[in-house]
Amino acid sequence: MTSTARGFRINCVEEMANAAVASVGATKATRARPANARCLKRRVRPPTTLCVTAEASARAVAVSVMTDTSVHTARRVWDVPIPARPNSNCSDACGSVTKVDRFTGESKQCELKDSEGCWIKFSLEQIVGPDDYYARIQSERVCPEPLNTNAIIGGSIALVALIGILVLMVIKLLIWMNDRKEYKKFEKEQKKAKWNDDMALYQVLFLLLLMGQKGLCQAGGECKTVASSCSDCIRSGPDCVWCMQEAKNFTKPGEQETARCNTIKVLTERGCAPPKIIFPQNNITVLKKLPLSESFARQEPIQLSPQAIHLKVRPGSPTTFRVSYKRVQGYPVDLYYLMDLSNSMKDDLKNVKQLGNGLLTALKTITEHAQIGFGAFVDKTVLPFTNTNEKKLQTPCDDNDCQAAFGYRHVLSLTPSEEEFKKKVETQLISGNLDPPEGGLDAMMQAAVCGDTIGWRNSSTRLIVLATDAGFHMAGDGKLAGILEPNDQRCYMKDNLYYKSRVMDYPSVGQLAVELEKNNIQTIFAVTENVNNVYKQLSAMIPKSEVGVLSADSNNVVDLIKTAYSKLSSKVTLTHDRLPKDVQILYTPDCQAAGQPGPSEGVCDNVKEKQEIAFNVTVVANSCMKDQSFTVRVLGIKDTLTVTVSTNCECDCRDTQDSQQQACSGRGSLKCGVCSCNDGFIGQSCECSIGNKDEQTLRDSCRRDKGVECEGRGDCVCGRCHCHGSYHGDFCQCDDEHCERFQNKLCGGNGKCSCGQCRCNEGYEGSACQCKVSEEACQTPNNTVCYGRGKCTCSRCECNDGYQRPHCKTCL
Repeated sequence: MTSTARGFRINCVEEMANAAVASVGATKATRARPANARCLKRRVRPPTTLCVTAEASARAVAVSVMTDTSVHTARRVWDVPIPARPNSNCSDACGSVTKVDRFTGESKQCELKDSEGCWIKFSLEQIVGPDDYYARIQSERVCPEPLNTNAIIGGSIALVALIGILVLMVIKLLIWMNDRKEYKKFEKEQKKAKWNDDMALYQVLFLLLLMGQKGLCQAGGECKTVASSCSDCIRSGPDCVWCMQEAKNFTKPGEQETARCNTIKVLTERGCAPPKIIFPQNNITVLKKLPLSESFARQEPIQLSPQAIHLKVRPGSPTTFRVSYKRVQGYPVDLYYLMDLSNSMKDDLKNVKQLGNGLLTALKTITEHAQIGFGAFVDKTVLPFTNTNEKKLQTPCDDNDCQAAFGYRHVLSLTPSEEEFKKKVETQLISGNLDPPEGGLDAMMQAAVCGDTIGWRNSSTRLIVLATDAGFHMAGDGKLAGILEPNDQRCYMKDNLYYKSRVMDYPSVGQLAVELEKNNIQTIFAVTENVNNVYKQLSAMIPKSEVGVLSADSNNVVDLIKTAYSKLSSKVTLTHDRLPKDVQILYTPDCQAAGQPGPSEGVCDNVKEKQEIAFNVTVVANSCMKDQSFTVRVLGIKDTLTVTVSTNCECDCRDTQDSQQQACSGRGSLKCGVCSCNDGFIGQSCECSIGNKDEQTLRDSCRRDKGVECEGRGDCVCGRCHCHGSYHGDFCQCDDEHCERFQNKLCGGNGKCSCGQCRCNEGYEGSACQCKVSEEACQTPNNTVCYGRGKCTCSRCECNDGYQRPHCKTCL
């Protein structure tokens, strides 16, 4: 390019920029023209020109808008002429164009960035000739906001904090989900422990319905079965009974033996004599029944009676027995005090050290045979539950009077000595951990399953008093410390320490409840007000447990224990261990403060010493089974009742020798009214000689096309059908009473019914003989009947194929 051309381009750019600046204040209709006309005539490359012009114009307009106080809008437009080729695009006008909005006729609307990164909108429009273009510039530039460093830093900090909160929430959510899982597991265990299978509400209602039956001979009973033997009959339902009367006096010739199985009402109405009705009854046999004790006198007291029974029941038929209970006066008490020794319980420990005398004195008002023991717990000695720094493990709290961190320690086995209790407890020091929840469930599990270590007596009320001011860890929490081995509900005590605390997870609530119930241990949660609701929820899931609120320094613990023990001992709960399959049970308390009847337990409240109460226990076996046993017991005491259940699924029929010979024609034996024929004979009385055939072959000869025997309308006797009522034919397939009717008359009164079809009298026709024979209505103009293309039936043309009614004249 020559220097002349280069200079010309620069001049044109300057002129256009000046023109753009000079056009500030012009109206929208006014168009400024460049000073040098050659800028429109010469074909100068426009990109730089337009970029400079547009930017300069936008700057000038912006200045004008800011200084003009009369302007009320942020948008003002000026026209700036530019050189361009005909049909130029935005990119021809300026190389930095980054977006084309749209094209409308001769106008091209464009958008570009200026040197400061701001956006400028303009349009490229033709004015007069092919070389006469101008740019219409928008008055405002749109510029990006400068970066706010403080906002970025603040946002980053907030983001990190938010992520931390989310992580904590996820951890809490996982712990909550695990807790819910364990709770559901416990609920399932409870249900299985009581019912073996989950018992739906409809089963309970069904059981109550069975209880309402006073016997199986009510008129309202039903027996829907096709049993052909006595044993099958009585297994099929509680209302089904069997008639053993001889065939000649009860069943019809060829009738099936299933007619013998029905309700007492139906069989009696049919003529079966009451002595001939087989109706097995439920039977209760008491195997052991020692008298109830009044008070404890060294020997083993008896508080539950009977101790063993045997039930022989029909499947589906309920049987009820009665269980008595008397609360013995002065029954021994074993109380194990399990204390939280974390640093927050420092003040409480001071009072507990003086507890021995007061606690034993309080227990002596209940019984002379009281023992107390002591255990302590904190938490697992692993992160994040306990600081694992070596120094902190040895001295986890700031005070000098602080013992090394530990999980659970057994301090004193059960003893009647006040001095021994006081001496051992006085040596205890506070310890510490990191998080608020403690390892109380770990300690309770070991105290429950390590009976020899604790010293539980066989005949005593066993109590664990858990004293704490914090919540508890449970199954799944150990995963936070990398502990994956689940709790196996076994004893792991060595040198009075729980040595698997660091390697085994906490027990679930369900596991703990099962072990406490299995070992007849009742629990008193002595807790501070801040965790009262937490332990109330826990108590709701653990049978025979109570919650009491400790004062800030535990100075009310003796009164709390007395009150809780009174509630526990006066509430009697009768329940059972795992039931055999297909056995259901219902408890109905018979006492002043009786709870509702229920399938899992019966409850009597406010029971005093020496007071005798009773429970009615209803058992139903749903199917035939071998002898099986289960245990019924009162929660919290050792006494049990063993219940053995067997089913009565066979008939005890006493057929005489004479009746056997007469009923079976001397060709077979009689069992429960049914002949068992010798080889070569069949029939109700063994009256049919079959030669080489068997009974099934003869019965098949009474079936048409492998259908129902004698069409269900007769009895097969010796291979031939004996039809009932008006039925006839080889297979009783014909019926002379069920033909079509007309005007409510069989065959219209103009014929006879034969094998289900009407045979009409002379002069009548039709399926019900409803029409007179006449061709008058079928006559055609050419004196033919139906034009010779059909026949007249019931005064109507029945046309041959290919023709249509009414007179068979028209082809289809």
